[in-house]
Amino acid sequence: ASGGPLPEMADAKLVYLPAAAAMAGHAFQLAMCHIQSAGVRVAYNKDRPDAEKIKEPQLTGDPKVDRAHRAAANRVEWSPVFFVLMGTSAVYFNPLAAGIAGAVYIKSTHDYFHAYVEDAEKREDPMHTGVMALAALLVMSTLGLAHTGLKDGMDIDLLEKSGLRKLGAAVGKMITNN
Repeated sequence: ASGGPLPEMADAKLVYLPAAAAMAGHAFQLAMCHIQSAGVRVAYNKDRPDAEKIKEPQLTGDPKVDRAHRAAANRVEWSPVFFVLMGTSAVYFNPLAAGIAGAVYIKSTHDYFHAYVEDAEKREDPMHTGVMALAALLVMSTLGLAHTGLKDGMDIDLLEKSGLRKLGAAVGKMITNN
């Protein structure tokens, strides 16, 4: 890879921390989501007679248990999309910008899970925030890959011609205090 639109920042290894933290945070949050989903079932079963309990591997019965399972499954379904876009954005566009968008996505999925468990109607706002974060990662990935493809494949450096490379260097120096 040729370093993305802000290659000067790639020299500062600390810049990759936000992107790495977002990916690790999301993986941790997925595990916690499934633990919490199981916790909803345990709480439901706590004081019920055996005939009314929701037993493994059954996942339905109480609407709150159903919503917890569905919320956890929804998060798992979107995880490959997040991980691909997050990694591509961090490597080919900018790791700091990708880390920020990743943090927004993680917060929105956390809010989504808890809102969905509480009431299915409450999940829409955090869902839209998460979709917007994924859209930002998609745009960053696309721009970064297009830049790298043009530069490496056709020797066309749009950043150099447009002056954005100098802007990127200035931003990189501000962030890393170099």
